[in-house]
Amino acid sequence: MRKWIDVITGAAAGGAGVATATGTSQQSMDLGEIEAVAFTFSGTAPATTDLTLTLLGSGGQPDQTVVVRSNSGTPDTLYPRVSAKLVDAASAAITGAWDKIIGSGRLKLDVAQCDNDVVTTARVYFKKD
Repeated sequence: MRKWIDVITGAAAGGAGVATATGTSQQSMDLGEIEAVAFTFSGTAPATTDLTLTLLGSGGQPDQTVVVRSNSGTPDTLYPRVSAKLVDAASAAITGAWDKIIGSGRLKLDVAQCDNDVVTTARVYFKKD
């Protein structure tokens, strides 16, 4: 079953090109695979805008970075992946293999180098079996 969670920041504050904002999802993501993240802005975000989306650790699990996007104030949809830790029959590492991020918990969105009053939303699409 496909679901989504919105992570919405407060209005960025701190000055033109240096404003920051943070938001944490109200809901926890059920255990599943993150398929896509769509970023939107309430106004015009400058080209200097940096975005970091983190899956917050729970139950002893560490935080996991989902997306880091630098110098981009353009709405976009991304498909985050992590390097798959695979080995062949001879136990040699297989490189260049990617997999979806699997986890559960709340999500946090940090915004930096933005303009005042811009609200950022990350809609995180995930698949729950």
